[in-house]
Amino acid sequence: MSEFIAGVYRQRIQAVVEVGGDVQVDVTTHGGGRGAAGSYITAVFGVQVMVTMFDLVAAQSYVQGWLDPADEWVFERLPGLAETSVVARPEARGPAVTVRAHGADEHRVQFDQPGQAARVRIGGLTWQVLDRAAADPIREAWRHVGRLAPVVFGAR
Repeated sequence: MSEFIAGVYRQRIQAVVEVGGDVQVDVTTHGGGRGAAGSYITAVFGVQVMVTMFDLVAAQSYVQGWLDPADEWVFERLPGLAETSVVARPEARGPAVTVRAHGADEHRVQFDQPGQAARVRIGGLTWQVLDRAAADPIREAWRHVGRLAPVVFGAR
């Protein structure tokens, strides 16, 4: 897919979203049936992040970014609940981020030793995850997206 979509202005941004504690997640699907034009999956995480995926490759990029078995050790190092969380620091809450995902994006997962956090970067968005209380429901949502994506977008 071309990086330019006629009639749409594009820019590349980098954003970091910090999550900790209980994160409410919601995954919805929209479309006219398996692989129908205009189908999409939206995953919402708290009030901070909404990712809408418009094709199977985009969904697989996010699922792989969060669930790659090679990165499991990063999430195992997180505490159950961080001592200092986003809730305890309201100044750390920022504006919401909306991602419209088309096609493949690179991902990188690492453990931030000084911050004791998992950093999950997919494309231009980085999640800094403070604890398992946040990581577990987010990762479960991506598992759900992984199961839904072939149904919504059709198998490749």
